[in-house]
Amino acid sequence: MFEQLREKYQEHADRLEASYIKSNDLGLSPSYLPYKEFDKSILENLYQIVDMVNPLLNYDNVPGACLYAHCELKKAFAHHGYHSELVFGDVLVNGVPYIGCDVADLESQLSEGITNKSQKVHCWLLMDSGLFFDATLIRDVIGGEHAGESFGFGFSHYDESIVFEHKAMLVGEEFIRRTSPLVYK
Repeated sequence: MFEQLREKYQEHADRLEASYIKSNDLGLSPSYLPYKEFDKSILENLYQIVDMVNPLLNYDNVPGACLYAHCELKKAFAHHGYHSELVFGDVLVNGVPYIGCDVADLESQLSEGITNKSQKVHCWLLMDSGLFFDATLIRDVIGGEHAGESFGFGFSHYDESIVFEHKAMLVGEEFIRRTSPLVYK
């Protein structure tokens, strides 16, 4: 996947590859996704799956729902034949860190294990095309005024006034198993 992405998205591919290497070093065992060329029609299918799952999950307007929502969406996407992997890190919103975490913060969470305190991390999905799919960020950033998903190859836009830059740091659902007080099945 990384080599195919480098042709158009060098920085995105480099950051993803570094995240996978770091995750493997930490024993998170991320899944390497089989590469599949991006096709906009796939987004329509993903949106339909989100629309089916969201009423059951009820994650709209729930601050910090990114871990829960993306774990469940990963399962729902897989059920419909779409490969994805959980990604952890931060997002720059118009150049400003949304969470304010770095790899050292995430490593600290791993060493502390499951706690009842809130986690300082954002979570989203990496699709097999290398596309990021984030179902919770827009709701959080704009205070729940509108629902929406952000997607892109590192960068995405909500409208002309909001630019998101996803900064992947770690990859793999093992991060949640080892750190999250949420029940993960």
